[in-house]
Amino acid sequence: MESNSESRILLTGATGFIGQAVVPILIAEGAEVMALSTKPTEVFERWGIQAVDLLKVPENAILNRVKTFAPEVLLHLGWSGLPDYSADACLANVASSIEVIRIALEGGVSRIVGAGSCWEYGGLQGELSENLPTTSTSMFTQAKSCLRQLLESVEQYAGTQTRWARIFYAYGSGQREGSL
Repeated sequence: MESNSESRILLTGATGFIGQAVVPILIAEGAEVMALSTKPTEVFERWGIQAVDLLKVPENAILNRVKTFAPEVLLHLGWSGLPDYSADACLANVASSIEVIRIALEGGVSRIVGAGSCWEYGGLQGELSENLPTTSTSMFTQAKSCLRQLLESVEQYAGTQTRWARIFYAYGSGQREGSL
């Protein structure tokens, strides 16, 4: 495939439940994918794609690699530590998400897709609409809402197109044991 910026995806969460299903689809569609990961060896061994170690590579080196890759899109699926929904885990995830978004913007992305959760709707049941207000019923839902609002601001002030995808009760291969 001939390289072009429209097919370059910067991805977080490649080894997560959703990410491990998304990576093969992106590759099959001809996208070039670079993962920001805490498990870069696993990413490379499974799919042969570039992976930058978020734990060992200095931030300026991560930014340089992202700029060299020149991604068009950040697909931010990463959320470390599940099923730990504690305040500490949520705050750490928000902080790392902010850094990833900053690096992606400095790296030149023009589109960002963030992964939310159906839990953002609180206890609502029945048919839901993306236009319904969210309800922060836990630290996790507050953290996700914070990231969504941040991306809305990024779109307004940086001119970057953003989307927020709320994931509803996904199930399949690689499901975390005990999650049902």
